[in-house]
Amino acid sequence: MAAANSFDVKKAIRNMKYRKKPVIIEAVQWTGHNTREMWNFLTGKTTDYIQTSGDNFYIDHSKVDGGLVIKTLEGEHLASLNDFIIKGVKGEFYPCKPDIFEATYEVVIETTLSEMIADVAKEIYK
Repeated sequence: MAAANSFDVKKAIRNMKYRKKPVIIEAVQWTGHNTREMWNFLTGKTTDYIQTSGDNFYIDHSKVDGGLVIKTLEGEHLASLNDFIIKGVKGEFYPCKPDIFEATYEVVIETTLSEMIADVAKEIYK
């Protein structure tokens, strides 16, 4: 019989906390007016003509306002206007509500090492 104050390892493991790994993602906010930008993002193409469907999406205005349906690994997800469409680490796409996106992600300013060195040099030699 276990003591009343004994440590339950199985319970402790179930209650562990985890932190999301810092991963840089690509995302575009769906406005309903940025069809070309969304097409380029979802297809990886910049052709002259856009279509109403692709490997990762299709348009169906009867399903959702704005009509964007994202084909995900888990099935189809409706992308509402103003949702962010995220490209995951394995190249998959999925929609994310704006409030969740803002709470989870921040803008990444990409700077090359040479640009950073130049900025530091400017500060030093003012």
